[in-house]
Amino acid sequence: MVVGINGASGFIGYHLWAYLTYKCVDVDEVIRLDRDLTQDLVNLKNCDIVVHMAERNRGDDAEKLYEQNIKSAQALMDALDLCHAQPKIVYTSSTHMYDDNLYGKWRRENIKALKKFTDDFVYCMIPNVFGP
Repeated sequence: MVVGINGASGFIGYHLWAYLTYKCVDVDEVIRLDRDLTQDLVNLKNCDIVVHMAERNRGDDAEKLYEQNIKSAQALMDALDLCHAQPKIVYTSSTHMYDDNLYGKWRRENIKALKKFTDDFVYCMIPNVFGP
């Protein structure tokens, strides 16, 4: 099984990469996908699973974060269309996805868009994540 991590240079993405690489015997390869997925279509096409963690959670301008994170999920879907790949998509979120703010709103919108994009989709809520 080949797992691609979109956002592998982030705090949780890096630790997921390390865990899958060094601890999971069922995983044949773990790919740190390029930030610009259109430059990494060959690797993306080879993935059985793509874990989407390429969203920012902090910043001064909430509206800008909202737009960037909506675009991040759309970029994944566009790149998968370009390379005609249909991996399982795993989307990570936190318990704050239910909050009535822009963070919760983009998480819920991205889940809705990804569910519409593929039937092979799951999201994981990761509780108690506060950063490094």
